Amino acid sequence: KGAAYVQDAIKNDPSIKTTESGLAYKVVNEGTGEPVGQNGSAVVKYKGQLIDGTVFDSNDQGANLSPRGTVPGFAEGLAMMNKGAKYILYIPGDLAYGVEGQPYAKIGPNQTLVFTVEVAGVNETPKK
Repeated sequence: KGAAYVQDAIKNDPSIKTTESGLAYKVVNEGTGEPVGQNGSAVVKYKGQLIDGTVFDSNDQGANLSPRGTVPGFAEGLAMMNKGAKYILYIPGDLAYGVEGQPYAKIGPNQTLVFTVEVAGVNETPKK
């Protein structure tokens, strides 16, 4: 169901792009400055939904997140974003919680997740 949902979204909105890994994303707002990157962190506002619209997680206050601490699809999308960017991420099950799912969040095995993600600020990465 998830793959069909994403394919329909892409068919109906040609601005949705797909990465090599299979992550689909729509840039709602570009943002400015340096991207978060794989090793960075950012203040992020987000809403996570199942394809039926059920919200399983959200934060509109802004949470400090690093790509290293999130599921692979979210990490890939967040790493591309910069301050002020807003994306919709369509994360296939294998880039989300995989075959295990997340029962406490009512996310089943291999479920596709849809995240609306906004970067309120990019944290400065300490120089080594």
